Amino acid sequence: MSRTIMLIPTQNDVGLPNIFSGIMYAINQSGVPFTVFQPFDNLHEDSCSFDIIKYSSNILNIKYTEIKSEHFIKNTIQILCSNQKNILIEKIIEKFYQQKNSKFITLIPGIYINKNNLNFMQINYEIAQILNSDIILVSEFNNNIFKSLSEYIEFITSPFGGIRNKKIIGIILNKINFPVDSNGKKCTDWTRMLLVNKYAKQEKMSIELQVLSSYIKIPILARIAWNIDLDFIYLYNFKQYFNANIINTYKKNYIIKSIIIYQHYDQILFNNNFKQSLLIISKECLNENLKFFLKKFKAILILGVDQKDIKIENLRNIADNKKVILLSLNTSYLDLFEKLKNLKLTYLKNNQDVFKMNAYIAQFIDKNWINSLKLKPYKNNIYSPQMFKYNLIQLAKKELKNIILPESYDVRILQAANTCIKKNIARCTLLGDPKHIQQIIRQNGMYLEKNIHILNPIEIREKYISRMILLRNKKEMSENIAKKQLKNNIVLATLMLNEGIVDGLVAGAISTTAETLRPAFQFIKSSQKNSLISSIFFMLLPKKTLIYGDCAINIDPTEHQLAEIAIQSAHSAIQFGIEPRIAMISYSTGYSGSGVSVEKVRNATRIVKEKYPEFIIDGPLQYDAAMVQQVSKTKAPNSCIAGNSTVLIFPDLNTGNTTYKAVQRSANISCIGPILQGIRKPVNDLSRGASVEDIVYVIALTAIQSMK
Repeated sequence: MSRTIMLIPTQNDVGLPNIFSGIMYAINQSGVPFTVFQPFDNLHEDSCSFDIIKYSSNILNIKYTEIKSEHFIKNTIQILCSNQKNILIEKIIEKFYQQKNSKFITLIPGIYINKNNLNFMQINYEIAQILNSDIILVSEFNNNIFKSLSEYIEFITSPFGGIRNKKIIGIILNKINFPVDSNGKKCTDWTRMLLVNKYAKQEKMSIELQVLSSYIKIPILARIAWNIDLDFIYLYNFKQYFNANIINTYKKNYIIKSIIIYQHYDQILFNNNFKQSLLIISKECLNENLKFFLKKFKAILILGVDQKDIKIENLRNIADNKKVILLSLNTSYLDLFEKLKNLKLTYLKNNQDVFKMNAYIAQFIDKNWINSLKLKPYKNNIYSPQMFKYNLIQLAKKELKNIILPESYDVRILQAANTCIKKNIARCTLLGDPKHIQQIIRQNGMYLEKNIHILNPIEIREKYISRMILLRNKKEMSENIAKKQLKNNIVLATLMLNEGIVDGLVAGAISTTAETLRPAFQFIKSSQKNSLISSIFFMLLPKKTLIYGDCAINIDPTEHQLAEIAIQSAHSAIQFGIEPRIAMISYSTGYSGSGVSVEKVRNATRIVKEKYPEFIIDGPLQYDAAMVQQVSKTKAPNSCIAGNSTVLIFPDLNTGNTTYKAVQRSANISCIGPILQGIRKPVNDLSRGASVEDIVYVIALTAIQSMK
């Protein structure tokens, strides 16, 4: 099974694109196959920003997928804050599935947080949950704000579920030893180039981080030291930005890695070489030292002068001979500093620069973690609700099954049928008067897809009278009673399903559960392999999808019936892409309690193990021991479920129905069901409050159940 890893920034300007590119390089060097999926392309202020992730994917020959977008960051913010967010999320899931390779690791860069716009941490976390990704947080540690590294780790993990969230597999600390100002605050882009820093304090901090890392519960995967050699600006870009003039004849586009502003004598200027530095000096400070500076610097900017100033005339020839570029700018220090605030360093834009940076970052990445990616295949069968729903649609699309919808006068049913046709989820047959259906469509400003089949029940009821009498011969049904019952569209649709005219039936939008399911029990009945019909609910929890059974049909099943419900539910889980880890629920865990109900659950568990020894099943288990790993360690330390159940089987209808409703309403989650299992042909019930989306997914489920 493939593994998904998402890198999420925890603050502004943390350098996520460069870190991500460096990790790509490190993993590629190790020989581990992986792909890159970028949920948002070019999330910058403009379309001209250099995308180093895309660039590195190209030069490393890594499969790269992005969601092409005509909008940049401001438009994306509007979409994320509007009711179109779900559409965007669906698009992300669809693209992710299209590029996902079951044998590869998929790396995902989070959205780059921008200080001028929306804080994207929440949407990053939401995407990680939807795609069921492991999370690596990319951050910086400011020891001037936090007393300890552990305190800082707790702070940055809190928006992502805290340090106990097992999906957070590591933290990368970037820009260690980053230059700070006199107040101990991190310098911005322009100030980091202004002086040559003394690193004693910062080096000490790096050593302390290394020691402290061993006490942190979440692994520190890298402590990346800031490197002045990787920050630069081309001289011509600097000239263009300030609208400066080159005043001598020698011209070359030097790389500038630091800026020295001279206002008075400083011994550091005489004791060091600044071949990749720009000296900024005012007209008033021009003296005999300037000739000396011509030996030290490749470029000098003189403030307060223009091109024709006589005072610098004699310096031009010297500068040409020394291959030094002289620039002039008629401004003050104050204006210069003000404009320097917005100076942006140059993005890396060629293979040599990118490889240099990638190799530099890769050397800091934990080698043990890189090697761990080579180990046994990663097992990950827990679906987020969004992924589960997407998977349903994809499974349904494999075979276009014909699903009959007998409640065709409900607007939601008509809209759901349209959606199913447009998305190729299923073929839909509406049972109703065509004229009445068209009237409803016009009244609601709708349209009906051409491929939706409409059957008028008045024209076909007579055909099913004899069939109904035959199926109910033990009840001695008369022709008049048969005619009366066939006026009910659900009864007629059920008989059509029994005859094989359609592949499945969905109803309940305007009918009770009893009205929907009673005809199925009368005419469809259980399959040959099953002695009873049971039901399950798909519980769409925030982080995963669970199966609850039986919560709608069997009031007080025997131990053999309970075992059969568990087996049916396990097979349903497999059919819908969920690994069955079956927890047989009781008020007692293991042998801690006794009673008739507990013994029933214990015996049912034994029966399932005997019939299907390959199933992962345990019981009796209390709900918390089945769902919470920490509780399981205490109450059931030897349980094969270990708090990670995906299928929960309740001992009776009272417990199951109460639990599913309590979880649904208290947690405010969606659930799909009841879904019948063990029945010969699929019939499924809708909630009367079902949305159009709910109906679409039940149709998809029904279509999948009808497949061989």
